[in-house]
Amino acid sequence: MHVFKVLGMVIVIPAALLSVALIATVLWSFTSSSLGIQSFKAGVAYSTSNDLSPVTLRISGEDAKFRLSYPRAAGSDQASVRGGYFSQARLSYTWPELTPLGAAPERRLGRRVVLKGFEFSRIQHLRIALTSRHFIGKAYTKRACRKAKMNKLLEKKHFDLIAIDTSKGRNSGRLKIDGTRGNLRALMPAPLNQANEFFYLPESPQEAAHIVCGETGCRAEMGWHDVRVEVGFDSWDLANWKLYTDTARKILDEALQNEITLKNDPPNRVQKNECPILDRFTQ
Repeated sequence: MHVFKVLGMVIVIPAALLSVALIATVLWSFTSSSLGIQSFKAGVAYSTSNDLSPVTLRISGEDAKFRLSYPRAAGSDQASVRGGYFSQARLSYTWPELTPLGAAPERRLGRRVVLKGFEFSRIQHLRIALTSRHFIGKAYTKRACRKAKMNKLLEKKHFDLIAIDTSKGRNSGRLKIDGTRGNLRALMPAPLNQANEFFYLPESPQEAAHIVCGETGCRAEMGWHDVRVEVGFDSWDLANWKLYTDTARKILDEALQNEITLKNDPPNRVQKNECPILDRFTQ
């Protein structure tokens, strides 16, 4: 017999029953792991090596299959799994030199900046997150339309981008050096002092992009050979967003070792792209 005290109550469990429960737990853990049905999120095996020798990464996900070759110091040498159905590679290079970040680890922390009582770091590298999922450019107009209807839409484009503020005043401020709290966003260059999400909607849907920015970094979602890619860069340099994304595409083109095989046709869920609220930007 085993006696346990839980929340002031004494619980007696027969030894045989406890043994059965432990054996069942071990068997379930082993079985679920063997069958691949366990719930998990595996992060990227990110490399901090300064080794510049090339590695080959084979990506085979639900939508696409291809191989990349790049310096080990640029990032991961293993694909990761999220939700169990697609692979991803993450690469990082210093900006603007484009040195693999593992060979310049001092750049990982960014450049320290002191501005009107605030202290923060500005990103000094280009980050590329590559999935094996379809890029569906037609969906971006629908996404921009929905966000524009529900949030504040700026009157004009900035850097060819439609600007939308989706923060809804949720910015609680940032601590200053003296311990008081202030609004760093108000000091950022336009349009970042007024908006935090941006859309690039050209005539060709496959060239579309969606950019989300914070006080120190931006994440641009775009397409590369019909595969979805995310590019991270310094938000204070939003004016050069296209240089960052074009450079990311060039790096991936040089790393690509074979023709990308698309396994499935992209879903055709987007029927109409009409959006009167965005007409003045897209005409």
